[in-house]
Amino acid sequence: YEILRCLVGSEMCIRDRLWSKSFTIQRGVEHLAEYRHRVAELLGTLPLTREECFDVALAAGEALSNAYDHACGGEGGSMSVYAYPDRVIIEVRDCGCGYEIADGEEPAESLERGRGIKLMRMLVDSVEVRRRADAPGTQVRLITLVG
Repeated sequence: YEILRCLVGSEMCIRDRLWSKSFTIQRGVEHLAEYRHRVAELLGTLPLTREECFDVALAAGEALSNAYDHACGGEGGSMSVYAYPDRVIIEVRDCGCGYEIADGEEPAESLERGRGIKLMRMLVDSVEVRRRADAPGTQVRLITLVG
């Protein structure tokens, strides 16, 4: 995954981008299914199986759900989907107080919380959860390899 991190930040990566789409997140968890559906539609244009599209959309929905639960009800958040020949990157940003978890670290689990990051990690190839550098809040980056 270190190679992916290098590629994501490189200028060459932007030139190789097939397309990108960004959404401003509307306040209210009732919009969650709509965003999952939009992600699945976008992924349907790529060489991914139906199951892979479902898994990635579910992981994106989980990241959005966390933004709704933990940060301003989703208000002020955004989601971006970037397609490349060899991968898809989805970034979900919120305006909360910020949360970070190291690669491989597992969040504390309770009866009601702590399973979302584990689920995302099961569904996509890489999950990064970091405090935003540009504003207060958290950024979740999901990476799925294509092909």
